[in-house]
Amino acid sequence: MNLYLVRHAQAGDIKSNYDVLSEYGKYQSQKLGKYFLENDLKFDLWIRGTLNRHKETMQLIQKEMGIEQNELVLDCLDEISENTFKNLLKYYIEKDKLLQHLFKQLQNSNDLSKSKEIYILILKNIFKNWIYDTTNPISYSHYKSKVLQILEDLKQFATHHHLKNILIISSGTPISILLGYVFGLTDEQSLNWMKKIYNTSISVFTVKKKHQIYLEPVSINFCPHLQYKEQTLL
Repeated sequence: MNLYLVRHAQAGDIKSNYDVLSEYGKYQSQKLGKYFLENDLKFDLWIRGTLNRHKETMQLIQKEMGIEQNELVLDCLDEISENTFKNLLKYYIEKDKLLQHLFKQLQNSNDLSKSKEIYILILKNIFKNWIYDTTNPISYSHYKSKVLQILEDLKQFATHHHLKNILIISSGTPISILLGYVFGLTDEQSLNWMKKIYNTSISVFTVKKKHQIYLEPVSINFCPHLQYKEQTLL
């Protein structure tokens, strides 16, 4: 059984509504659907997170492929919630001068491209604080455990021999955590992937089941449907 793990397409403005695909994100989704169609890739099971950007990405892929299949929706594939992010930012901004500086830059920036670069740095520093903070009532280890629940689902799917290919659409942080699990990385090393996972990038694994589920990497974070200049991180 093969697992195709895809990050959602480029979303909208991080300052207003980041849960709606941008026009460019729609283009990326269509290109990915066309790539799957042209390479005769068929999926027996479609799985996505609960977020709108996951849903839109999947719908546009299916539309380009000329199919309409029901999907399984799992919240373990979701990015941290907006409320959680705001609470973490509020919690750490009082303790971290670099975060204070970056947040002021973000508020004052009118350049969308620059704003996204600053946002990535803010995410990196929030997560670095969060990983090592055992006093925070919002636990990183709890979030990580929730993401890794997908492995239990894959374990169950692996018993269904008719399933050949599974497509999962998720977000940058869950994908980074899963890559960390596959490669045996520390939490901080895992989350370094966050600034590298491209929109609509594909990571392919062979799913093997022994005593526990095992994901054997085939290819990681590649975008065969996009030219280099068309690849985006946010």
